[in-house]
Amino acid sequence: MNAPLVSIIIPMYNSQDKINKCINSVVKQTYKKIEILLVNDGSTDNSLSICNDIAKADNRIKIIDIENQGVSVARNIGIQQAKGDYIMFVDSDDYVENTIVEKLLNNLIENDADISQCGCNVANNNGKILKTYNVPYYNILNREEIIKKIVLPLFGKIKVDSVAIQGFCVCKLFKKDIINNIRFNVEQRIYQDRCFNIDAYLNAQKTSFIDEQLYYYVVNSTSSTQRKRDDIWKQCTILIDALNSRIGLLSGDFNSELKSRIHKTASTRLVYVTRHIFKYQSEKGILNAVRFVKQMRQNFMFDKGVLNPDLGFVFSVLSKLLHYRLYFLAVLVSKIAG
Repeated sequence: MNAPLVSIIIPMYNSQDKINKCINSVVKQTYKKIEILLVNDGSTDNSLSICNDIAKADNRIKIIDIENQGVSVARNIGIQQAKGDYIMFVDSDDYVENTIVEKLLNNLIENDADISQCGCNVANNNGKILKTYNVPYYNILNREEIIKKIVLPLFGKIKVDSVAIQGFCVCKLFKKDIINNIRFNVEQRIYQDRCFNIDAYLNAQKTSFIDEQLYYYVVNSTSSTQRKRDDIWKQCTILIDALNSRIGLLSGDFNSELKSRIHKTASTRLVYVTRHIFKYQSEKGILNAVRFVKQMRQNFMFDKGVLNPDLGFVFSVLSKLLHYRLYFLAVLVSKIAG
């Protein structure tokens, strides 16, 4: 039997300081039959030049150069051009263990699964491990279990759910067949992975897990989830609309639960947006920021069930302050917490 080809899609934008480490971790895989699709999303630094030099020494690397359109477009182009039987995503800031492809592929084939997943470490720029995400399950999930244990929590988390890395498109190996007709929403600049994964898991009959941290997710201040965003509320509403549009993909038995979970997601996003707006607002703009948050709060049925200590101390405090409409105290907490 011929060894299957694995396509590894790496979108990049201005990653000159990290792309070398990322690519080197991929080209050194113990499983050799891979193609590496580097999709340059209009970088204005030396990222493309660095990749061209690396590609000269490895014919498995293919560089796709496009105008800047965002990570979703870059990933979609990667899917379109991938020739492999299996697809993996790696972000250009991150890096992987040299066994990740071999272990995920063997796990997937041995269990006749459609998606295989490992855990990941969250690291800073110096390589220090800040947090570890374990896989939530250690067995194989069939379709019914996938819906209940993975898909439903992706619509909105409740206390008993373990959903964190289920929402990442990294840390996973997908059969190409199940994502061939799925694309990332190009309007989404954050939270793109969640809806993509919902669609992928709904196409899967079986998923399997490896209880090892084989992926390193690097946190930095310039990532889309760390920097100031003027469109943060718009992006959250795009997410909620996208989740609502997927309710019909599941049977009517789940409609009530899905709506409840989406409402909880919307409530938590409202708190997140509030913290984001107040954190980055200048003193002169505080009054306008408060007016904006009050308007969001008034136009939105806030779920006091979001007061969940598992979300962290600052988040829980902000939830209570929003619940009781103590907006200026919320400003103070957001500024102090940073």
